Amino acid sequence: MWIWDIRNHSEPEQQRESSLKYQTRCIRAFIDGSGYSLSSVEGRVAIEYFDPSPAIQDKKYAFKCHRTVVNGIDQVYPVNCMAYHPM
Repeated sequence: MWIWDIRNHSEPEQQRESSLKYQTRCIRAFIDGSGYSLSSVEGRVAIEYFDPSPAIQDKKYAFKCHRTVVNGIDQVYPVNCMAYHPM
């Protein structure tokens, strides 16, 4: 993951390894600009923050979603799109 400040195109602000193992399907920035969420083909969503300080990075997490059990077999569906409500 490369994080860019769109006011400065000369180099990325940060370079990170994705916290998801499989192909990323969607990335959405938080409405307040403090971070972003990523979704993947494995039915997971990760919540990440731009601030590199350890206290803020401790808040990041990932969770499983879009899963069902059919006849005893786990069915996993990709999370293709995400959106935030402006509240």
